[in-house]
Amino acid sequence: MKSSFDIYGKFYDKEFVQEHSVLFMRQALWAEQHVAELIEKPLMLSYFDFDTMGFKMFPVRNMRAIDLALEAAKWNREKYEEAYSRG
Repeated sequence: MKSSFDIYGKFYDKEFVQEHSVLFMRQALWAEQHVAELIEKPLMLSYFDFDTMGFKMFPVRNMRAIDLALEAAKWNREKYEEAYSRG
């Protein structure tokens, strides 16, 4: 991970970020909760197709949304940890 000085330079206000770091953690928790809700849905469901007169499967679980939520949770946790790391 790059240091904050490398990214933000001398104007980086670590105290300001620490005061508002709870927002990063809250967003990480929301994203993780969203992932848990999405994973509860079944992966596939069957439906009756009248054209073929048989059952077909279609995806229900949104894997893209799960990936985006996991990435958001990871990013927010990294920002939270960065606020409290190194001086």
